[in-house]
Amino acid sequence: MSSTTYRLARPYALRAFGFHLIAAAVTAFAGVLALGVDTSWVRIAGWALLGVTVLAVLDGVRVLLRPPVVARLDERGIRAGRGGQGELRVLWSDVETVEYANEGGPRRLQLTLTAGGTPYIALSAVGDRADELIREVHARMNSANGYRTLE
Repeated sequence: MSSTTYRLARPYALRAFGFHLIAAAVTAFAGVLALGVDTSWVRIAGWALLGVTVLAVLDGVRVLLRPPVVARLDERGIRAGRGGQGELRVLWSDVETVEYANEGGPRRLQLTLTAGGTPYIALSAVGDRADELIREVHARMNSANGYRTLE
């Protein structure tokens, strides 16, 4: 098996794009106001704010066209971004169990590690590919542990 990448679902990418556009509108407004002031350092700040506006729009378009990676699975393990909680990097050999959890919060794929800890991946972040992610995690866990289907 090769590496599989699961990206942020389109609704969340559109929401992130909207936040970028709001930030761009606010910085553009402040930049235009600052350009109207005769003080040189305020005008420089205005141009800087307009530069931030351009960067916000470009980054928003980047997020929309190529959404961020939520999880990447390969033969060795899983790497997942966890929305401000840092990146999760786990080898398949370090995972004791994988469970689908739906109660007490968002739908998630809960990993129980042999060293303790139960990190999870929010399945809503991958949208329509959530079932595919669950199946692939189970298949890769079985493969890493030497299990195979009976025929």
